[in-house]
Order: sequence, then C-alpha cells, then structure tokens
Amino acid sequence: MILIPAILAGLLAQEMPKKSHVYKEVGELKIGLDVYRPETEDRLPVLVWIHGGALLMGSRGGVPGHLLALCRKEGFALVSIDYRLAPQVKLPAIIEDVKDALAWVRGKGAEAARLDPKQVVVAGGSAGGYLTLMCGVAVDPKPTALVAFWGYGDVDGDWYVKPSEFYRTRPLVAREDALRGIGENAVAAPSDKADAEARSRLYLYFRQNGLWTKGVTGCDPGKALDSF
Repeated sequence: MILIPAILAGLLAQEMPKKSHVYKEVGELKIGLDVYRPETEDRLPVLVWIHGGALLMGSRGGVPGHLLALCRKEGFALVSIDYRLAPQVKLPAIIEDVKDALAWVRGKGAEAARLDPKQVVVAGGSAGGYLTLMCGVAVDPKPTALVAFWGYGDVDGDWYVKPSEFYRTRPLVAREDALRGIGENAVAAPSDKADAEARSRLYLYFRQNGLWTKGVTGCDPGKALDSF
C-alpha cells in the first residue's frame, strides 16, 4: 500500500510531463513556473495553480495530485507558479508576480507551451486561495473561473492581526530566533531545508504575536490595506 501513491505519481508524470520556464526576472532572481501537459500538439485550456504557505513559504512543486489527475482527465494543461515570498517583498510585489505569470500564460506561454489564452482557470489553496481571489480584481482580462480552496477574503481579519491562542499553546518564539536565517535577498521558493525551517519559525512568531499582516504587507492593520 505504501507504494501506491508513488506509483500513481509516476503514472501522472508519464502522462503529464513537466517543463519548467522562467516567466519573470527581477534583478538576478529568476521566477519560474512548471507546465504539466500531455504530449500533444493541441492547444489546451489551462488550470493555473497558486501554492499556499501564508505568503512566506511553499513553492510551485507542491501540486496536488488530484488536480493533475483532473487536468489529465479533462484535457487541461496545469501551470504551477512560483512568486516572490514575504518578508523580503511585500504583498503588492507578490500580486504583481501573479499578474505577470498570468500574462506569460496568455502571451509567451500560449506559444511556448501551446496553451489556450482564452480558457484560463485559476485555483489556489490558503494564501494561494487569497491570491486566486485577487486575480478577479487585479488581472485583466479576467480568468474564465476562480477556484479558491480555503482561501481567506482579507489579510487583516482578527484571526491574523491578533495573537493566536492556538499558536501560543506552543513554545513562544523569540524575535531574534524568528529572524534568524531570514536573509535580505528576495526568493521565489525556500532555498533549502534550513530556509524552509526559518520561514516556518517566522510564521509561528508572527501568529503568536499578531504580526503576520504587517510582516507580509508592510502596513499596520487597518491602514492602507484597501487595495490588498
């Protein structure tokens, strides 16, 4: 039984091979996406997947297997995108990355990966769900459909701007420990295991102290957040 998920993943990889592309460069940072599609010359409709991770963590590699299976069944290509992560950049820059990724799908990607620019569905989970909803506001032309899995509708609700009792049941993270390992340069995915662990620790510190909103937007809660 343990081998079944691996076998299914292998079958999906054979039927939906992956090709990586750079859709944007910011200075020396290359921001990429992966296109999963069957080996066909047909121009396919697209599902764009936006990963979660509280805008601090995660990468385009975390594509749900059931979505790949659904795309294979329905004849869709799946495009999984990276975007720059907070806290090195703030939410406006992240939204710009998502907009640029969608522009690539409808422009260069339509030719390079044989995608149908008129049939673009966007989906995402958690923070990716929030960014999915933002595509209905910030992206033009609008996607054909938006599917947000447990995405939140704002970034300054009480559950994020106040200390979380749930996270405060865990050992409290000191500020100096939270910032340890967080560099100054922007990244579009955790660079290694240590970076991923540092980002998880920072998220815990943010939630324990009600600082997540300010950490990812650069704004105090309730101030200048209407555009987010």
